[in-house]
Amino acid sequence: MKKCAGWFCIALAAAGLLWGALMALNPKGMQARVFFERGDSFFEDFFSVRICAEHGYANDRQKAFEKCYPALGPLMARPFPCTKAGGAVFTGLGILLWSLAFAELLRIKARSLGVAAKGALILGCALSSVMLHMVEWGNQIIYAATAVALFVAWYDAEERWRRNVAAVALAVASVLKIVPAALGVVYLSRLRRAKGEIALLVAAGIVLFVVPFAWYGGWEGFCTWFANAIANAREHVTRGAWGVVPIARTVRLVMHMDVSRPWPGLSLERAANVLIGGACMLAACRAAWRGCGARAGTLLLAVAAMLLVPGNMHVYTGLYLMPVLALRAEEGMDVVEAACWFALLCPVQIPLGAGCLNHPLANIAFLVLAARAFAASFVKHSVPEAEKKETQA
Repeated sequence: MKKCAGWFCIALAAAGLLWGALMALNPKGMQARVFFERGDSFFEDFFSVRICAEHGYANDRQKAFEKCYPALGPLMARPFPCTKAGGAVFTGLGILLWSLAFAELLRIKARSLGVAAKGALILGCALSSVMLHMVEWGNQIIYAATAVALFVAWYDAEERWRRNVAAVALAVASVLKIVPAALGVVYLSRLRRAKGEIALLVAAGIVLFVVPFAWYGGWEGFCTWFANAIANAREHVTRGAWGVVPIARTVRLVMHMDVSRPWPGLSLERAANVLIGGACMLAACRAAWRGCGARAGTLLLAVAAMLLVPGNMHVYTGLYLMPVLALRAEEGMDVVEAACWFALLCPVQIPLGAGCLNHPLANIAFLVLAARAFAASFVKHSVPEAEKKETQA
């Protein structure tokens, strides 16, 4: 029901404001430490990218697994000084661009939502736990998420230039973070008419990936970056931070079992992530091929796949879920789904040990949403007449 979506927007915005009030009343309390326990380490990911921009990939100022960003990221960060102020501007600009792209997505894909509901949705997302983690780390994923939102808004636009911009936007997101490339599955719904955009996506991706290395050591810089990327994969294979892994870790923590890195049995939980993610990707391909395009269910399954298979993405990767939320708000959601989205994004933290309970709860909610979308993908949906004509053209 669309009323549930409206109440969800209001609840999420209220939760964000409550979090702000708790921070104001007790800035050194648990509520602050859950997100900002590092104190002086704000914008840590920004500094990693900025150091690569200034010193290249072979510097000794940071560990190899922290120098795994493709050259486009350092190139974008280069104009910003390697200071907290520079990190704040880099992150703030990204949030501003994301807000504009998300507002455009709502304008095009959520026409039935009122201005107040759209405003509440933007405010709620901006105050969500996902965005707060984004502010804490200063990760370039905010720019990838901006590109993803623009892609979802314009990939099937009537104007050719908008579709071309959408293709380039997905290329930018894919070069910055790799996993957004999975969203290209939505092109299956209009494969015959989208060959030009697909070619542009691939070409732009190659150019944006290869050319920036000219500023960072050419072939030698690429080889060093690749070695760092391998080191990053080896480092994070012991971490898993999405899907089944944090749920299992919480159970072990409550039962006072070993949760060292890696704890016994982690490989089994990571394998479960890959299995679930693979199934979601197949279901997304099937739904897209049947003409569902960038509908919320198809998009959610694709996002689930690209988050679960790598398994090392943190909670801020929920930024990729914001376009799904926008589409679901338009289509309408029941109480269970609204509760899942609230658990996924609510910023008011429930302390648990040295962290918070929200992370495993968010993963449970995420898996429930993915399971519902997976089940719905096997139910026959009537394809609108306009989409049928476009597919047949």
